[in-house]
Amino acid sequence: VPQQLPVALVDEALRLAGPLHLEGLLQLERVLSVRGGVRVCHVLLQQLVRRRPLVDRRQLGTDLVVLEVERVLVEGGRLGVDDARGELDLAERLHHLDLGLEARGRVDERQPLQPVGGAALLAHRHVRDQRVELVRQLHHPRTGGGTAVAAGGSALRCEDGHGAFDVYTGGCLCRTGWRGPTCAEADPQTCNDPRTAGVKPGRCTHPSGCGPGCACSRGTEYSHMLSRCAASCDLESNRCLCGSRARYPRRQMNLCEWRGIEKALEWKDPGWAHYRITEPWRLWGSPNSTPPDLAAALGPAELHRMWATAPPHSATRAYCDIDEAALARGVAPLFSCGCYEDATGAACELPVRSVCLNQCNAPQGVCVRGWCRCAAGFGGADCSIALPALAAPREVDGGSSAAGGAGEGRGRLRPSVFVYDLPSEFNSWTAETRMTASDCVYRRYKEGNETVWENYAFGLELALHEALLVSPHRTLNPRDADFFFVPVHGGCYISRFTRPTPRHNLYVKPRGGAPILGNAHYRAALDWVRSRHPWWNVSGGADHMFAFPHDEGSCVAPIELRPAILISSWGRTELGPRNSTTTMGEHNWYNRRTLPLMYASYRCFEPGKDIVMPVFTSLSQLATSPYVAEGMPRGGAAARPAPKRRLLFHFRGQILRYVPTYSFGIRQQLLGLYGCKTGKEIANPKDLVGVPWCGPDVVVSDRHTTNYLDEMANATFCGVFPGNGWGHIESPLLLGCIPVVVQDGILTAWEDVLDFDSFALRLPRAKLPRLAEELRAVPPERVAALQAGGGRVWGR
Repeated sequence: VPQQLPVALVDEALRLAGPLHLEGLLQLERVLSVRGGVRVCHVLLQQLVRRRPLVDRRQLGTDLVVLEVERVLVEGGRLGVDDARGELDLAERLHHLDLGLEARGRVDERQPLQPVGGAALLAHRHVRDQRVELVRQLHHPRTGGGTAVAAGGSALRCEDGHGAFDVYTGGCLCRTGWRGPTCAEADPQTCNDPRTAGVKPGRCTHPSGCGPGCACSRGTEYSHMLSRCAASCDLESNRCLCGSRARYPRRQMNLCEWRGIEKALEWKDPGWAHYRITEPWRLWGSPNSTPPDLAAALGPAELHRMWATAPPHSATRAYCDIDEAALARGVAPLFSCGCYEDATGAACELPVRSVCLNQCNAPQGVCVRGWCRCAAGFGGADCSIALPALAAPREVDGGSSAAGGAGEGRGRLRPSVFVYDLPSEFNSWTAETRMTASDCVYRRYKEGNETVWENYAFGLELALHEALLVSPHRTLNPRDADFFFVPVHGGCYISRFTRPTPRHNLYVKPRGGAPILGNAHYRAALDWVRSRHPWWNVSGGADHMFAFPHDEGSCVAPIELRPAILISSWGRTELGPRNSTTTMGEHNWYNRRTLPLMYASYRCFEPGKDIVMPVFTSLSQLATSPYVAEGMPRGGAAARPAPKRRLLFHFRGQILRYVPTYSFGIRQQLLGLYGCKTGKEIANPKDLVGVPWCGPDVVVSDRHTTNYLDEMANATFCGVFPGNGWGHIESPLLLGCIPVVVQDGILTAWEDVLDFDSFALRLPRAKLPRLAEELRAVPPERVAALQAGGGRVWGR
């Protein structure tokens, strides 16, 4: 035992440290030895191995000391390792450990708590009670923006419309475009990137072509932005608007540009990303209507020259200046730009409902461009928390307040789940800044506020977030929670790199591309949770849940999330996987330099801890399901008996036959064994019967067809194989087709939860050459039983 540690303290630490899991002790070892301090973990591990095995991390005893140790880790620079000798007097520091309970959740002004026991290790329950008492002393006379008066009378006001007060941390959670303690400081969300580093020659656009010395159009990688704006940028949302001098300054100009824009701005090749191009006089009625900065960049002479060809009387019909009354009479503008998700019409003059979490439980809140602005007396990400109820958290009952108050009329169901409220950068940012209406949402609205259901594969993260917020299992009191959900919308964050903006792009290329940036994004969320809430420390993260709906799921998760419950659609169980399966280089996570930062350095999925959920599917597939067809029972029976299905086996999807790493080569092998040899495609599924070149009753193809769902609904067995990551099991089940899973060591959705053998088949890859024979050998009664099993579980 090092001399700096009193023997009594070591004995006390050994008594309390038993429930800590190995990773936590090793982390403590690393941190305490940074500056030549105490190497206490080595001693503790030796003693623990001799005295007793490590016990479950949720048993009695985890409730103690964990928070205090974590404070030493997080605040190490202030709590002991910042003195000149570089030593850590752990006993003295723990004896006088100060815990910051200042209203904004920081440790700026720590106030000492009364020590407990000779070793001065504070009980975590006592810390919880102190935090609860702080929240009890808060009250919330909010007027739109939200003012909270903390204990002692000091007022904390979140700027009206810029942010919301977070009752759990005592701080403000700012919406996109704002930052600072009260969300009063602008955080510009720019549309165009002014950088010129890495300039690349632009494509020559002169009609006569370009020879030596010809001045071609400029172009840089930084001008390759989907948010780029040829008018005036709204810095709250990186939206392109007509500008302050137009008759309608906030009229939207999405994916719209005017000829000659490259004379004023660094610009990607004209028309990139299907931008609509027109003459400037079709957009603004006169040079004096243009945005001031563009007018300044072009100069008066050039600006007026551009209007020289404008026909008479065109000014009243220019896009940015045409009157809304004229539009209502049916007068068309000279040109139409694209609209963002909350507008439609020839000039984006018609409002459309925006998409927010649970639509802000109106009238408790209003959805404003993807962010919930809560009415007075309500808070939370979806305005579901009745703030007066949280003035005394000990009395808060679990459940959602979506129907009028926290826990009103409901008892708390177990297991209970606490859903964190996070800063907008981790979830609502993706909704507030999206360029197209369908981006990163599984539902949206169109003219007349009619719901449109999107086929967004990563919709799991948004749907799960919404479902847990309204679930009767939700508790508003974290002290009573069995599990904690951390709502990071990381699938959208990673996929959005293909739709770049100045704040979110891959042009500043880190090694590892999108995966390493996504990894850092989740880590930043974890750091925020750990620095402002104590709950991660109670179990070492074992009861915390994160969603990873992207192609290869939690492979890209930070290694720090190894103890947590990771939810994805990719159940690759292999230890130390040595490759990424994606064909997109910017999404390839396997990089030896950055791999240690990722969960994949251990594995991508841990059975018994992590969860595999289905890929989010389209409503069109659900609508064509025989289980929901008119007059059909909703479960309990097979969709169609086997004799009525004309195909034995069906698989149609992306195969990439010349990319051997894709799908581990499984889809390519299948195509070589059973693919249609002539290249011929059958338009009508009925014509597939008796076609010898397809098996005759086996369809394997990488070609698209409008009869895809009909084919699957007419097949007895359907293939489920990996692709860039997960394969699809939800489509066969919805259409009454028996899934045949061929992906060794990779679990599919709910495979370790439901009675998988009752509705699906799993074959080892070694049997792929005999796939047809294996399926023909399945007895009819077994086929009927599998179909009936699918009828029982399809709704899951």
